Amino acid sequence: MALTFLQMQNEVAAYANRANASFVIGSVDILKRAINKARKWAESRHNFELSKVSVRIPSVSLTTGGALSTAVDNVDGTTPVNVKLVERAFLASPTGETFPVELVSRNYHVRRLQRRFENVMTTAEMTPARSTVLFQGFSIVQQGGTIYVTPPNSAQFAGLTTIPVYLDVVRWRPDYSADADTDFFLDHCVEFILYRSLYQLNLHLKEDQRIPISKDALADAWDTVIQWDTSLIDGMVDDVTLD
Repeated sequence: MALTFLQMQNEVAAYANRANASFVIGSVDILKRAINKARKWAESRHNFELSKVSVRIPSVSLTTGGALSTAVDNVDGTTPVNVKLVERAFLASPTGETFPVELVSRNYHVRRLQRRFENVMTTAEMTPARSTVLFQGFSIVQQGGTIYVTPPNSAQFAGLTTIPVYLDVVRWRPDYSADADTDFFLDHCVEFILYRSLYQLNLHLKEDQRIPISKDALADAWDTVIQWDTSLIDGMVDDVTLD
């Protein structure tokens, strides 16, 4: 059974043998902050299976692209999603079905365009070279927090100049805030969150107030988290494992 954010606070405070209120300094609750930092540390070092979702970028301009910050959950169409990593990209057909397209970096895209134009010697040769760029397979290009559709040819999108783009992503989870907040970290990763929260607290406490934390125990707890996450897809087969 998953703990709530309040129950996790109680666990950490009990391990430190201190009252929850003793961690409030002015307007800052370093206990709450430590728990959120513990989870953020884990998220920054691993792409968790249960943090993977499908999102929609509602309006991507064929000329200026679209911001990942506008991503919303593809199920309800309204919940904002803070994107950590884009894994796959999709476009929609005229009848509404989505189909996968290539996802590339800006550097890869530019190098590919360069190969198309590297033998162009005159302006007259620009037109046929440009045609091969405008009429080619679809790709989504990512540059930082912006994605672009290529080729940016409205003729291939029934004259539309802005379109939705669909992505499979790893998301950053919102900070715990309400006492009742919970998630899979407070269900399957309790020991790690406990130890890492205590580690984070020690960064804010005076030396004589710090809580001893075994580095080996913390490392073992992290290994257990990774093993659990990996076990979620152990039974799946993909092109990496096919012979």
